[in-house]
Amino acid sequence: MEEEIDLREYVDVIVKRWKLVLGIPFLAVLVAALVSFLLLPPVYEAVATCVATNPKYQMQFDPRIQSVSELQVPAKAYAALAKNANLEKQVIAALDTTLAPQERRIEVLDDMLSASQGGDPSVILLQVRSTDPQKAATIANTWANLYRQQINELYGRSADEQSNIEAQLKTAEQNLKVAEEALITFQQRSQITTLNERIKARAQALANYLTAREDLNLIIQDAQSLKEQLQSQGATSATMANSLSTLFLEIDSLNSRARLPVQLQIPFEQSIVSNTSVSQQVQYLDNFMATLRNKQQAIAGAAEEIPPEMLKLQGQLQQEQTELDRLTRARDVAKETWLSLSRKADEVRIAAQVDKDEVRIVSLAEVPAQPVAPKKAMNIAIAGVLGLMVGVFGAFVMEYFAGRVTRDSDTRK
Repeated sequence: MEEEIDLREYVDVIVKRWKLVLGIPFLAVLVAALVSFLLLPPVYEAVATCVATNPKYQMQFDPRIQSVSELQVPAKAYAALAKNANLEKQVIAALDTTLAPQERRIEVLDDMLSASQGGDPSVILLQVRSTDPQKAATIANTWANLYRQQINELYGRSADEQSNIEAQLKTAEQNLKVAEEALITFQQRSQITTLNERIKARAQALANYLTAREDLNLIIQDAQSLKEQLQSQGATSATMANSLSTLFLEIDSLNSRARLPVQLQIPFEQSIVSNTSVSQQVQYLDNFMATLRNKQQAIAGAAEEIPPEMLKLQGQLQQEQTELDRLTRARDVAKETWLSLSRKADEVRIAAQVDKDEVRIVSLAEVPAQPVAPKKAMNIAIAGVLGLMVGVFGAFVMEYFAGRVTRDSDTRK
């Protein structure tokens, strides 16, 4: 059978030791009240509220140049950045004699400051606790202003950004001017057009030489045919005259068409047809063909001189064209750089005229009217509860030892 717990025994112990049970809580409450009202100075808390805002407008005239300030800052970073040694040094320097000597130490000031996020992560609460309510508000407001300034310098558009862009734009403009002047100077002395015309002329001359050589081959073949005709069966004076006239017409046509520097000046002698024998006519044709072959060799020699000359001209043209391409590329790069920086400078100028703050102060701290510590009622209540627990525990301990002494006395008897 299970043993039942009799609560009356516990109640009897508490009633029996009521002085101890009530005395200890009373003493604890008294001590807590004395400490809270007399020993602990009141602590006041001042709160300044800031908010991190995203820009309403984002101008990007040239996507190839992106400002670091346009990068988004994680919301959790704002509260974490509110407390840093550099910022706290600035607060100490700004407040100067407003702070007590011990409060000018970073570790002491750091204990007075706390930063937290509101219900929205973009809301930053800057809290300062001090025994002086006016000092708490002053520190909070100074801290908020310096914090806003530091964050905006880190992540917003700083004044240096515009000056840096303007300096780079000025340098780019000077580089563009130099590149343009270099290109103009080169074009004024460039031989590209002349070289192209000379190469074209030499190519045409070579083509004329080759055509003339082929035409001479045809004329020589015609003369050879006439010679063979004379040797085989003879020819009448009329036939001979007509054939020779045709040959000389071909030569005249070649002279006028080919525009060769080596002209085929071969006189036509009518007497060779009427007053000479066949053998003399054959000899005349041999001399005629020999003269044509000599002219052909002269044309071939002149044609052989053209390719080396053309190669030399093409080399000069390539050098001129390479220099032109280099100067043109330099001018284009300088122009593109100048255009990009010009667009960025316009973007920065316009952005500087709108509100560019990454963090704004929503409200400055007011001088607190009521202290936030010590919480006297809570301290007294906690002391009373703890004292009651100690008193009850002490009553049972005393009852335990009193019962043990009684049992020992009965045993000795």
